Amino acid sequence: MRMAADEPTATDLSRLSLEDLMQIRIENVTTASKRLELSTDAPAAVSIVSGDEIRKLGHRTLADVLQGVRGFYVSYDHGYYYLGTRGFSRPGDYNSRTLLLLNGQRLNDGVYEQGFIGTEFMVDVDLIERVEIVRGPGSALYGSDALFGVINVITKRGADIGTAEASMEGGSFDRWKGRFSVGSRLKNGVDYLVSGSYLTSEGQTHIVYPAMPSGGGTPVQANGQDSERVSNLFGRLSWNDLTIEAAWRSREKQLPTGAYDTVLTDPRNRLADTAGYLRGALDHTFENDLNLRATVSYNHTVYRGTLIYDREQSSGSILRVLERDEGRSMWWSEEVHLSMPLWNDRLTLSGGFDTRQNVKQDQDTFDVEPRIVYLDDDRTSWTIGPYAEARMSLAPTLTATAGVRHDFYSDEGGATTPRTALVWQPIKSTSLKLLYGEAFRAANAYERFYQDGSLTEKPGGNLRPERIESYEAVLEQQFGDHIRGSVSGYLFRAHDLINLETDPADGLLVYRNSQLVRGRGVEFEVEARLKPGITSRLSYTLQNARDEYLHQELSNSPQHQILGNVIVPLYRDKLFADIEARYISGRINVSGPDVAAYWIANATLYSQHWANGLEVSASLYNLFNHRYVDPGSGNLAQSVIAQEGRSFRIKLTYHF
Repeated sequence: MRMAADEPTATDLSRLSLEDLMQIRIENVTTASKRLELSTDAPAAVSIVSGDEIRKLGHRTLADVLQGVRGFYVSYDHGYYYLGTRGFSRPGDYNSRTLLLLNGQRLNDGVYEQGFIGTEFMVDVDLIERVEIVRGPGSALYGSDALFGVINVITKRGADIGTAEASMEGGSFDRWKGRFSVGSRLKNGVDYLVSGSYLTSEGQTHIVYPAMPSGGGTPVQANGQDSERVSNLFGRLSWNDLTIEAAWRSREKQLPTGAYDTVLTDPRNRLADTAGYLRGALDHTFENDLNLRATVSYNHTVYRGTLIYDREQSSGSILRVLERDEGRSMWWSEEVHLSMPLWNDRLTLSGGFDTRQNVKQDQDTFDVEPRIVYLDDDRTSWTIGPYAEARMSLAPTLTATAGVRHDFYSDEGGATTPRTALVWQPIKSTSLKLLYGEAFRAANAYERFYQDGSLTEKPGGNLRPERIESYEAVLEQQFGDHIRGSVSGYLFRAHDLINLETDPADGLLVYRNSQLVRGRGVEFEVEARLKPGITSRLSYTLQNARDEYLHQELSNSPQHQILGNVIVPLYRDKLFADIEARYISGRINVSGPDVAAYWIANATLYSQHWANGLEVSASLYNLFNHRYVDPGSGNLAQSVIAQEGRSFRIKLTYHF
């Protein structure tokens, strides 16, 4: 049986000896070119995080994973987690400028183009086999939203489960989670995996807003307004060249931040998100080495906000009302991808097309009682994107890659995005990459059509796609058998960026193409695997992103980042001590005082193999109880969001 091109065979690192672990090099990547290749050959700056590292470092969500990757940082506003990279993270942009994939399946939705990375991510973090992060423009292969990069989460297979797994964890903020997974690879080649999990958390019991005193001068306090409930289901069945996969996720989260001018202290403020997909995939290689991959999927998402407002009546009295804010998307997507090596593998040609039929892009906003409708907008649309790429060996040590894609939109015209790369490997341990790429992001339905009856906001209407051009040089070097280093420098220019502004003609908020950003930066990283089984990673990022129209640095854009972790075996392959730390420099705040720099450290003790099939881990997050905040967006009642202090988690996993 041939494995799908986007899913190389998983390796259960927990069952290998320390000597075996020293020889492990996770070098294969599929996301950079939509085919399996060594990361040193890939025409992009690539990072890979293994499931073994995720488990030992005590990561609870995909957001935890990504904020440990060089050049990435995460903000949290008690509603969603927001991803920043290369100094770019606009408060409240819903991660629509980075494309998020699960086993190659697009997850950004059809109304907000939102990518969920926190507890709201599609699958439980325990199912992750590895995460592939491809930096820079990705539209030449993936179309819209891949402005700053593509993140592809690869899940485990049934063979990695063996028979069954059960996991239970508990921790601070009355947080409990349980998971049960069954999976195996049968003698006839059928591989199956079914997993479900449920999380409940009361969150921070008391959230104080010192900058918002009440009438008596006492700071406002939100009590019991941070709870969360999350359910996940994931299933996968594969045989020979065929794979069927399904995922479903539901999350309900209270909003304690007075978001969207709601009544700050009312516990009924909350948001709910549901998403799911069903996908079938065929991956077959013919005798002439022509590879065909074809997929078809059905996808749906539902967002429902329950928001409490005090409405002023004509009589001057105040009526407290419940408003529903809803967004629903449903779409079919299809892709056909062909790849074939020629001339004794000196030339590889690949290409194909993907399509998306948005059969539902609906938005509704209304007061429940008395019923007043502010928005009732139902849309449909479609897009198709053919693409082609060629990779040629110009010399034994030099390869060139060139590709282009054109996306057709039913209601917005189209966009053409090229990319080129030169990869030079003068010796086996050295790789130098010179990269150029372009990408775009089409305005989403929320930006184009959302309005609230002209109370505060009106539709953006016809908006041009955002565009970016990027130049990058990457040097990767292996030092002996145990140390690997990399340094990369980049420049980008992003124009026609879509921002929410106030129209001076009528005072209403409206989305407009109104920003030009230039960015530059340098990223350094060293990764070591030392005897007897010590692994570590350290990175430093220096970056600058500026608004060229306002002649100032972007908000929520740290100039300096230092990230590091170390995993040390305390006793053979049974007990490990792990620590992870990060430093984020100060940031400009779009709606209040600047945010101070901070550093925090997390520590985990991880144990395996003491008892047959049992894993135990204990983690402390924000080990030194450092108080720090993230910038808020303009739609929150406060300008900064206080983050969690010291917290803990105990986790037990049993392999049957």
